[in-house]
Amino acid sequence: MFSMMSISPQLGQPALAMSPPSIQNAGQMPCPNGRRMRASKRPYERAIVGSTGRWAAASAREIVGARGRKATQRAPSRYDRTVSPRPASRKQLERLLDRRNEHPEQLLAIDREICRTFERECAIFVLDMCGFSRLTLRHGIVHYLALIRRMQRTVLPIVGEHDGRVVKTEADNVFATFATVGRALKAARTVQRALARENAVLPQDWDVNVGIGIGYGPLLMIGDEDVYGSEMNLASKLGEDLAEAGEILLTGAAFERAGQQKRSFVAKLARMGGLRFRYHAARAER
Repeated sequence: MFSMMSISPQLGQPALAMSPPSIQNAGQMPCPNGRRMRASKRPYERAIVGSTGRWAAASAREIVGARGRKATQRAPSRYDRTVSPRPASRKQLERLLDRRNEHPEQLLAIDREICRTFERECAIFVLDMCGFSRLTLRHGIVHYLALIRRMQRTVLPIVGEHDGRVVKTEADNVFATFATVGRALKAARTVQRALARENAVLPQDWDVNVGIGIGYGPLLMIGDEDVYGSEMNLASKLGEDLAEAGEILLTGAAFERAGQQKRSFVAKLARMGGLRFRYHAARAER
């Protein structure tokens, strides 16, 4: 709990305020030195206004906690600014899905609300490591877990450098989103080159090889933890099932937005689980 000093308009003496002022009135709060206090443009600093600038900033840091510290480590990327606000939570989605199941007469309206709340159009990047069965049979699971950790320490910073957002890591997979296919492709090529450089100086059974699938289209973004959509499914099939070590595969929708990079891809046809679809393949430049 925090208390705040304010000036009593009648007595001219400091008095304890029981609650912080509203954000709307933050810019008009009097200070002990007689000057008006300027409201900060930062949301987590607007939420608390103290009697001095130092006090306000310190209180904001205490209240924000880990979230505030994270914000100071990385400036908002172009992806953060242009693609979406913070995604809505899983609990919100579950409430809407429960309503949809209980009130089928409202199906269309609820579907529109779900799309309006969760849907974002962006590129989805799915990376999968190769060689799990061979390496675990030969060296055990701990060796493979160490390779996964090395992969993550190489790949995750590259995703951030290209204005991507890592949605989740599962086993030897990385799922990330990008504002454009071009940025996702640049990140994918950078990942493949970085891993190739590392592999060149290591024994073969210490190599980290990955395949990457990229899609583009409307996706349901669930908090900071998950993403759903047809392009997510296709990109996962490409990255996990079809891509060989060093390959980058694009869905048809992603290929249409690849710009000048289209020239390095070759069209192919796949049939999986009763699904027949066209995709485009290119081996990363080494």
